Amino acid sequence: MSTTSENNKRIAKNTLFLYARMLLIMAVTLYTSRVVLRVLGVEDFGIYNVVGGVVALLGFINSSMSISIQRFLSFEMGRKDYSQVTRIFSMAIQIHILIALVVIALLETFGLYFLRQEVVIPEGRMDAALVVFHFSVFACGFSILRVPFIALMIAYERMGIYAYVSVFEAFLKLLVAFLLGYFSYDSLSLYGELIFFSTLIVTGIYAIVSYFSFREIRYRKVSDIGLFKSLTQFASWSALGEMAWGFTLQGVNIVLNLFFGTIVNAAYAISSQVSSAVHQFVWSFQTAFNPQLIKTYAGGDTRGMMTLAYRGTKLSFYLLLFIALPLIVEMDFILRIWLGIVPEYASIFSRMVIINTLLDILSNLFATLAKAYGKIRNYQLTVSMVLFLNFPLSYIALKCGYAPSSVFVVYAIVSIILLILRCYLISEMFHVQVFLDYFRRVLVPISKVLVVSSFVPLWIGYSMEEGWFRLFLSFSVSFILISITVYIFGLESHERTLVKEQILRIRTHFFYI
Repeated sequence: MSTTSENNKRIAKNTLFLYARMLLIMAVTLYTSRVVLRVLGVEDFGIYNVVGGVVALLGFINSSMSISIQRFLSFEMGRKDYSQVTRIFSMAIQIHILIALVVIALLETFGLYFLRQEVVIPEGRMDAALVVFHFSVFACGFSILRVPFIALMIAYERMGIYAYVSVFEAFLKLLVAFLLGYFSYDSLSLYGELIFFSTLIVTGIYAIVSYFSFREIRYRKVSDIGLFKSLTQFASWSALGEMAWGFTLQGVNIVLNLFFGTIVNAAYAISSQVSSAVHQFVWSFQTAFNPQLIKTYAGGDTRGMMTLAYRGTKLSFYLLLFIALPLIVEMDFILRIWLGIVPEYASIFSRMVIINTLLDILSNLFATLAKAYGKIRNYQLTVSMVLFLNFPLSYIALKCGYAPSSVFVVYAIVSIILLILRCYLISEMFHVQVFLDYFRRVLVPISKVLVVSSFVPLWIGYSMEEGWFRLFLSFSVSFILISITVYIFGLESHERTLVKEQILRIRTHFFYI
């Protein structure tokens, strides 16, 4: 069996694990949000999310180190150097202990000052907000400590283990939501405390499961300045991009709080839940792609890596479109079913965040290509500077009196600029023709699919009365039309051949089992 065939099967297997994880987590998380919103109320729900946003502003450190470790682990696996894999993992443990301590110290000083002095908290709720803040800070610390273990699972492509633990965490948070209704203690404070303890438990599970699943990888003290510098220097450039994302997401959340208060923060939190849910449809798929992209480059096959990236981007967009199109049409009805209580602006925020997620998908895998290359300084400086524009431009838009939804328009404009820049930067890194290939192999087919498949679902949403029948019809028609248009317009000839073969194989399996 060829290496390409084996890699494709591994990607498919890991994608299935991650999709099963995604579907369960999405269902549980969405229901958890409904329960928490009902118990806390719109105001306290908004407080929890804006306080969590202050803590999350330092989450870029966590994310950048995760990306760094996954890249180095996958790269050494591509070179078959497993002794170095052990050294990288051990050094990552040491680095993350240090990071956790630094983050906690920064949040409990500067973060606490910002919360007290700048964040708009309703009268009488500051004490509860402070309890949530302190427990969120320490939950953040333990989340940092789990990063090396998750990176190890992904680098080894053991997505099944990662899926099981993630699903357990989602159900644990649902249990926390249900427990809120059984105590007379302040619900907001209790929620912050219980989320901390759930984070502590899950971090311990990641460590224990990794210990028994990867017996060849054992922590040992590593004193290697060169390795420390390699990991942290790579992460420091990655941190620029992650910090820019942090200010885009959580910074904008805080800006909305300054202008409109916690009610709009509640709507923003709902749209973030929607964004997370729809993004999971492709995140799982792209997570399965990422190790293969890095390993393909480590093996010296740049052309194969680019082909894999184009295919991954295109298929990711199609997968997201299956759920995004009917959600945009039926958002008002879905939010009422999901939440019962729908905060003002939640519907328009959610529609716009889905459109922005579709834009993000177009260039997400380019970030993995840059990290596979390794020398990411110029890439991260350029991308981060443009991404940072979301924060000041959103502030300016709101200061000029535009509606809260204007922050999503700013995001869309910045995303389009970033797509063009990333194409240029990747072409410079790998000395390949990206603009023409990307336009021909990605943008043209997805544009055809989008235009042809959108007309009928949008007409249904405009002309029919809202209700369960229209919801069912929107999803059914969208699924059928997208499937047909993807097959006709969205795939290359050899990809259509692969689809035919898979359909025949599935039919043979079911009829002759």
